Amino acid sequence: MRHIFVSPRKRAQRTAQLLFGDNPPPKCAITTEPDVAEWDYGKYEGMLTKDIRKEKPDWNIWDDG
Repeated sequence: MRHIFVSPRKRAQRTAQLLFGDNPPPKCAITTEPDVAEWDYGKYEGMLTKDIRKEKPDWNIWDDG
């Protein structure tokens, strides 16, 4: 059995729906998996690292999200 893991984000769910509808490929399971969702950058969403560091020079993805 093969598996397709889909992010719970709406756009990923919609893409899976457009691709497969209610009929996954033969011998294949489609699973919504939170661990494959994109990271949430909070207030930094959509910003480049260089722009974030203008606001917060010591910003680090691993410490600040």
